[in-house]
Amino acid sequence: MLAWITTDHRRLALGAGLFYTTLYILSRWAVWGAARWLAGRSGPSSQRARRWPGWTVLGQASSLVLAIGFLLLALLGGMVAASDVGLGAVDWPALWPWVALPTLGFALWLALLWGVQRHKRVALARAEGRGAEGGIALLAEVLEHEATLALYRGALMPWLGSYWGLWLAVIAGMLAARTDPWVNARLQRPIQRRLVLLEWATLAVSTLLFLFSGSLWAALGGHILCRAVVWGVQRGLAARRPSPTDLAQDQGQYDEGGEHAGSDDAQTLQIT
Repeated sequence: MLAWITTDHRRLALGAGLFYTTLYILSRWAVWGAARWLAGRSGPSSQRARRWPGWTVLGQASSLVLAIGFLLLALLGGMVAASDVGLGAVDWPALWPWVALPTLGFALWLALLWGVQRHKRVALARAEGRGAEGGIALLAEVLEHEATLALYRGALMPWLGSYWGLWLAVIAGMLAARTDPWVNARLQRPIQRRLVLLEWATLAVSTLLFLFSGSLWAALGGHILCRAVVWGVQRGLAARRPSPTDLAQDQGQYDEGGEHAGSDDAQTLQIT
């Protein structure tokens, strides 16, 4: 069975993608199960562990290490092709105008879609974190998503070609995310649902940039820029002096989303 997989590059690439997906699902459900177990305990030590502020950092770090580590192993082991992942040679002087202008346009478009109403900007800014910590978490999230997307491209492009393989990689990433109980919990909250949809929208933008350039670095740079612009707009406009009506709307949206201190995982620990 193993020989049948390893003797064909396409089967090897697809097997790598499926194996990563299995590891991802098992790891996320393992953490979810531990969180639910803590939520059902009433002892002081369990309560302290449940409220530990490092849950978010631990979850993001483990997901990032899994995604990047598995991608590197797949590349070094010859399971996926560097050209499919987007690590081939690029003529940057010729490519730059075709990447820079669309990236700026996409960034402004996303900032408009996710920053129209002020009370939603405030709640989204809170949910995405504050200051440098929010920026680091955002960068870690983007790196994880791009590594996962690159791995799915490497798994699917040998079978589906350089066009449909790209878009099926996005769909595969979304379907894998839907198996994640943490993501499903976020989708149940209005504020966090908007953030998940923003993440998926930027994956589509990243794929378009990859389609233009064939470069992982162009897609990653565009992804980072788009999220940074949206994050900056949300935080900048949310920081403006609010009116009494805005304050009431902000608190209503904040409470409706159930988000406090910008910690998704810590909040999910309290779900019963």
